[in-house]
Amino acid sequence: MATSSVFHYDRVQRVFHWSMAAIIFTAIALGIWALYLDRNSPIKGSLLFVHKSLGLTVLILVIARVAYRLSVGKPPYKQPLHKFNQVGGTTAHLLLYGLMILMPVTGYIFTRGRPSLAVLRVIRVA
Repeated sequence: MATSSVFHYDRVQRVFHWSMAAIIFTAIALGIWALYLDRNSPIKGSLLFVHKSLGLTVLILVIARVAYRLSVGKPPYKQPLHKFNQVGGTTAHLLLYGLMILMPVTGYIFTRGRPSLAVLRVIRVA
């Protein structure tokens, strides 16, 4: 089957997508669980270790995913999308990829140095 007649993402891209979705949702759940545990809880440290490990795994996978996507491209649509849908889809994808990069990076920065970040000098995160 020629690649121009294929209307779905290849197996590698689908594995990237679903494995990253599972990792991200697991990391979120572990982070929320750890948030509600007492500071001295014996399990909190272990949960946060796994949470951080999953975050760094996401960062590595998103870099590999972007590199792979740039090398193989995306499949064509059966019917061309309306311009509004093209812009919306591209914007949503860029924002999601940005979050998949930004969240692990900021998590690492905050874990290593515990810096204070003033957002627009109104909201203080520390």
